Amino acid sequence: MKHILYLLIALALLQGCSKNAETYSGPFKEIFSQFDTPTTNLSPEEIKKISDQVKEDLQAMGTNVLTCVVEEMNSYKIAKMDYPWALDKDVGRRFQNLLIVFGLLGKDMEPIIPEFVTNLNPGRNFVAAIYGLLNCGTLGMPYLEEALNHPDENIRLAVTLALVGCRNTIEGWEPSPELSKAVHAASVSLLGNEDLRIYGIVGVARYCTDPEESISILMDRFTKETNAIMRVAFIKLSAQVYREFSCSDKSFLAALEEIAKDENNEEMVRKVAQNILKDIAEQESTSKEHHQ
Repeated sequence: MKHILYLLIALALLQGCSKNAETYSGPFKEIFSQFDTPTTNLSPEEIKKISDQVKEDLQAMGTNVLTCVVEEMNSYKIAKMDYPWALDKDVGRRFQNLLIVFGLLGKDMEPIIPEFVTNLNPGRNFVAAIYGLLNCGTLGMPYLEEALNHPDENIRLAVTLALVGCRNTIEGWEPSPELSKAVHAASVSLLGNEDLRIYGIVGVARYCTDPEESISILMDRFTKETNAIMRVAFIKLSAQVYREFSCSDKSFLAALEEIAKDENNEEMVRKVAQNILKDIAEQESTSKEHHQ
């Protein structure tokens, strides 16, 4: 998850996003102030240097850093899984910066896992709690898996989006077949949501347990989708499933061929279909040569 952490730091620096002197006086005032000055043209080395410095400052706080994490998390609430800064920019900045702290502390936050679990409550800052557990790695995943069945729909949605996003990023964690089926089903339900359907597309592919079923679901939605970018996502993720599972059913390739030559489809969509067909043909040809 380190690359995600560096992206968050880069975004914070580009925005100069906390402006502590004006808006923030919480427990991480000195830490967050390092993101106050808008900075552009950052090299990966410069971002890493800033990351290392912030991590060193957090470690210098000793065990008090965990007390500060809990205090910061409990000082505001995000009411639902949304881009919080679209609703309240100050809350959004604090949430973004807290994600950086989570990423730098990682499994060192194990002692406050009970605090995160307590916050999995519609009256608390459950979005921050979910990402706190996520950054605890394998230590926090069982609680997120359990929260997928939480009675509150906003918490279930937030957990689903977090699990979709974290697939293949948690070292040492693989979802059980039962969890994969649950996230897959939740992802299918998102395909009809105009704002969240991209998460649905990714979730159906990442938590696939039945490749033919997943490809069928995605390609069926492709035919109903009107946005060209989303149509590309449907066929790209279908192709990902096809490759990953080395599907023997060639009906997907036949459907791609139709998409590639149908002039009623957008040029971008046709070209993507053509490129996927070419890549798959080359991959299968290489595989045959290796088995000869």
